[in-house]
Amino acid sequence: MDFKIGQSVKPKKIVVGGVVIFEEYDAAKILIEVIPTQSQCEIYGFDYRDSTCFSNIKSTEINDYNDINDFIIGTNSGYFNIIGVNNEIKHKCFANSIIGNNNVVSDYTNNTTISGTKGEANYNNSQVLAGNQIADLETRQSTMLLAGVDTASAAWTISYLNNDGATLFNIKDNSIISFTAFVTGVIVGGTGAGNNGDFKSWIERGTVVNRAGTSAISRTRQNIATNGTTSGWNTQADVSAINDLRIKVKGAANKDIKWIIKLEVIEMRTGVDLS
Repeated sequence: MDFKIGQSVKPKKIVVGGVVIFEEYDAAKILIEVIPTQSQCEIYGFDYRDSTCFSNIKSTEINDYNDINDFIIGTNSGYFNIIGVNNEIKHKCFANSIIGNNNVVSDYTNNTTISGTKGEANYNNSQVLAGNQIADLETRQSTMLLAGVDTASAAWTISYLNNDGATLFNIKDNSIISFTAFVTGVIVGGTGAGNNGDFKSWIERGTVVNRAGTSAISRTRQNIATNGTTSGWNTQADVSAINDLRIKVKGAANKDIKWIIKLEVIEMRTGVDLS
C-alpha cells in the first residue's frame, strides 16, 4: 500500500488477530516497522481500539489490501479464509473461515466456520450454518459446539463451552432456540465405587424462548447407554438468570469423571418483541 499524501507511515502487514503493523523510513532511509497512532490508523481506513490498530476486514474490501506485505488470503491462512461477499471478521480473531454472504465473526472469536447467509459466530471452535435472506429482519441459524467439565463429587456441576470454565451459550432477547445435547461421562480415577472406563450417556433436548429478557425452558431427557457403576449420575439443562443455557451434570462422590457434551442449537432471533 502506498503512502497517503501527507503521511510518513503506511501499512506493512496484518498479523494474527487482525492487528495492522505500519512502517516508515528512518534517518538512513530504511523502512522500519512502527506502531501507528490513532489518526494514522484511521486515515488508512482501519479501526483503532485499545491503543491498537485493527484491520476489521470485510470481504468486499479485500482488494484494497492486496498490496500489503504478508497479508495472506485463502486456504491455510493463519488469519482467515473467505469465499463470498459482504462478510466481516472483527477484532482480535484468528483462524476463521466463511463460505457465504453477509456473515459476521464477532470480536475475540477464534477457530470458527460459518456457511450460509447472514450468520453470526460468537463462540470459539464453533460451526455455524445460516439460512437467511439478506433482507430478513430475523436471523435463522444453527450452531454446533463442544462443552466439557471434570467432576469428583455428586454435586450438580455446569459444563462450559470448550471446557474453559467460563463460557455458556447465551439466548438473545426475543429469540427462540431448540437444542440437543449429547452427554457422556466416563470414570478415569478416584476411590469411590466403580472402575475406570465405566460410563453413561444421555440425549438432553429442549426449547427455550426468551421474551424480552425473560426465558422459559421446556426439556426432556433420554438415557442412551450405560456400562458399569453409574448410580446417581445425571444430566439436566436449565437457563441462568442472565439467559445462558446450561447443561449440568452430576457424577459420584470420590470418583473422577470426565464429561463431554456435543451441543447443537437451532436459533431464531425474531426481530420482534415476544413479551
